[in-house]
Amino acid sequence: MAITPNMGMLLPIVSTTIGPLYAYENNQAFAVIDGHEHSPGNGVPVPTAGISINADLPINSFNLSFIRSSRYASQVSPLALAADIRSVYVVGGDLYYNNGIGQQIQITAGAALNATTIGGIGGDYATSSASLFYTSFTSTFTFWSAVNIPAASDMGPLTIRTISLSPFGITINSPPALSADYSLTLPSSLPASTKILTLDNAGNIAAVYDTDNSTLEVSSNTLQVKAGGITTTQVGTNAIITSDSNVATGANINGSKLLDGSISVSKLFSPMSTGITVGLDGIAISNDISISTSATSYAGSGNAATITTSGRPVMVMMVPTSGGAGTILANTTFNFGSAVIGIRNNSTYIAEYIAGPFTINSNIEFPGNLCFIDTSVIGLPGTYAYTIDIKATTTGMTVALSSVSIMVYEI
Repeated sequence: MAITPNMGMLLPIVSTTIGPLYAYENNQAFAVIDGHEHSPGNGVPVPTAGISINADLPINSFNLSFIRSSRYASQVSPLALAADIRSVYVVGGDLYYNNGIGQQIQITAGAALNATTIGGIGGDYATSSASLFYTSFTSTFTFWSAVNIPAASDMGPLTIRTISLSPFGITINSPPALSADYSLTLPSSLPASTKILTLDNAGNIAAVYDTDNSTLEVSSNTLQVKAGGITTTQVGTNAIITSDSNVATGANINGSKLLDGSISVSKLFSPMSTGITVGLDGIAISNDISISTSATSYAGSGNAATITTSGRPVMVMMVPTSGGAGTILANTTFNFGSAVIGIRNNSTYIAEYIAGPFTINSNIEFPGNLCFIDTSVIGLPGTYAYTIDIKATTTGMTVALSSVSIMVYEI
């Protein structure tokens, strides 16, 4: 009789089944056991409770199919053993994957994907409904802090461009020396016409002022007073007045509210400061200049008058020192030879005057003033030091300059 592994076991009865039959039934039972691998028709399937896995379970490159889910034990830290490459696991409730060279990649962060591992957007957006939304029709990225609620942005310099191929951009920067934060608020609407923008101390930008094209106008991109724009409306009655008794209220001379002689000199000129060194609108007067020299090159005393100018010409005068009479003296044994007076601005001589010829041991007094207008400084505001030097024209004579000062002022 053939023995097949699919047959049920026929067991001999102890103390009843005789020898040959006992042996046959015993062999048949062993054949059934040998083919009992728990597949359908070959034994009872092994239940989960009957399996105790105590080592890695290879699937031998087959698929683990039709599983409902996979559940992981949460690790304390990412796996780092050599055997952990290409493994998926959980650390602290987040999903991880170790790639082929053992790099540990965090896939989730709380309730969202872990975008920080791919250089994405970090922060606590994962616990909110914030999003970044792109609309291809308008080529627009929209930042939402919540559903349909815009998000604020905090960034460095912002560059804006037209939506075209490789356009140039305009970069909006914050001042590098900004000492505190502040806000700017744009106008609530566009004006009906061109306006002048204003900015208040709360950061509000407004567009409320414009030119009336009567008093003010814009001409060639320049804001200016319109010709004839200042009238008696702008200059009210008694708006211009002095204490002089000859001012007539409301008098009109050539369209103005000023009578001839109605403004006194004190109203036209402010007091001028004096000193060796003066600023704008001052008169500079040097200390006493006294020089004696036999040289035919200029010699000076070092005393100068220094003035700061606004770019107008400068009047330069050699005047007698207060309480004295300026003189030029020549000490010579012959009846010829002269003295040359040079006026110097800083290191540049701007004028020369010749005194003489002299007779033996003679001198010349200057009861008046020697004047020169320096036009080289027109349009060049700055500080200038003026002085006077002297030299002889002929070897063998001594010339001297004494009791004079140099006085300069801007005209």
